[in-house]
Amino acid sequence: MKTVLPKGLFILLLSSIVRGLSAQVIIPGDYAREYYDLLLFQDTSLNQPIVQYPSIVTQYHTDGEPSWNIWGENFKLDDKKSNSSLYVVDPVLRVNYNSLIPMSYNDGAQWNGRGANLFLSGGVAGRVGILQYAFVPNIQVSQNKDFFIPETPSGRNEYAYPFDSRIDWVQKYGAGTYTHFDMGQSEIRLIYKNATIGVSTENFRWGVTQFSPILMSYNAPGFPHIDIGTNVPVETKIGRLEGRIFWGQLVESDYFDSDPDNETGYISGMHIGYQPSFFPQLNVGLNRVLNTRWSDGDLSFKDAFALFTKTKGKGAQKNDEYDQMLSVYFDFAFREVGFRTYLEFARNDFPGSVSELFQNPDRSRAFTLGLMKTFELGNERLLSVLFESTTLSTNQLQRLNTGNPTYYVHPWSVRGFTNRGQIMGAGIGPGSNSNFVRVDLYQPKGKWSLTLTRVRFNDDYFVRAFNGQSDFPTDFERTIRLDYVGFFNKLTINPNFSYTYRNNWYYVDENEATNIMAGVNLSYRID
Repeated sequence: MKTVLPKGLFILLLSSIVRGLSAQVIIPGDYAREYYDLLLFQDTSLNQPIVQYPSIVTQYHTDGEPSWNIWGENFKLDDKKSNSSLYVVDPVLRVNYNSLIPMSYNDGAQWNGRGANLFLSGGVAGRVGILQYAFVPNIQVSQNKDFFIPETPSGRNEYAYPFDSRIDWVQKYGAGTYTHFDMGQSEIRLIYKNATIGVSTENFRWGVTQFSPILMSYNAPGFPHIDIGTNVPVETKIGRLEGRIFWGQLVESDYFDSDPDNETGYISGMHIGYQPSFFPQLNVGLNRVLNTRWSDGDLSFKDAFALFTKTKGKGAQKNDEYDQMLSVYFDFAFREVGFRTYLEFARNDFPGSVSELFQNPDRSRAFTLGLMKTFELGNERLLSVLFESTTLSTNQLQRLNTGNPTYYVHPWSVRGFTNRGQIMGAGIGPGSNSNFVRVDLYQPKGKWSLTLTRVRFNDDYFVRAFNGQSDFPTDFERTIRLDYVGFFNKLTINPNFSYTYRNNWYYVDENEATNIMAGVNLSYRID
């Protein structure tokens, strides 16, 4: 005998199993990322990450509601009272238009070419006992209209970065409409107490830096990787400890070169985070990344442990078997007065000796410095002011003395520090410098944001190419952007508008360009 459930009972049963997932999976470039970072700063009752800032954030939640959350029902966090759950991830739709220049920073797999662009993300996530899972892919379509790109060297794709042959930094994704499907924020993860092991394609960021994290950011598509380490920081007598190691595969874009032997790359990285019990306002991190080619015969079993060894190349190329970068991270958060300052200091190459380290401590250095201040305005309103300054360009004295390398390019990894044509570190690119200011006014029904950005591109190339010339066409851009986030029942509307002025574009003297980007991001809360 066939049993048929009444329609109303079926819907009630389904709704008791499947719930909306407003903020458990955060799509890179979404307004929820900025608010979640603020929530972590404002509310110490949440599990606080030290270095690792993932996109799938369920593991950092605690039982009960946050003590500070001015967005209330519009930003719900999962609790851990249930050992079994299934969520529908709130769908996200983004539509925007670039009048002249492709503009994409810290938005993961999304690439906004010239013309109209569409991005759609959604899926399901949940957990069963110690198993956590997420399937949140995305699809994007770009009109990808033409614009001027300087001629590339022989053997390179016409859409490749024209000023360095050692980096797969795509300037335009082919001719005509560009369409791509990506696994996005997807993973399968085992979590037991404070330990975890997972297989994932999610984006993650090291540190609280918003615009230009040096080592790992949300700028490129996530890559398939295996990771193992702490799930949340471990509480000890000396303080909180956090650490994770990953091994992953990178993919070359279709717009780099025609060499079939460098289609994939191997990446391995680790971070260690520490928050002292005697100074809980401080987070300290140590981060390391290795990147190299991955063709038949390139890798061996020892490569899985290269993070813990002094790697050496062959012959005179010692320490060049990998493109290896190291950074230290300091984050001072004085929540009582609403102030935070942070620093990521990185090296792109390691000294050959202790003597060389003391002689040239600033060789291959880069840094990002950030300052943030919040102001409680009453009536559940909060003002946040953020400033960041990033320097990736080489100290030119060190370049003359020691042949200082440029960030994200390397002769051994061939494709540079990229995945599918986008830089995994600071999106401003190799040899570049930036300043970033964002002012956010949060209120119960949404927020207003004003962002000012200045970027000067690849000073390392510029100094090499124009040394001794009387003209100095430094390639730089200035952008002003206005955002609004508004909650209308279950629908969130995030219109945005930006104006960019770029001068000496691609180092062509007086080549001026202005770009207008107008768009809207929509998300729907599924309860």
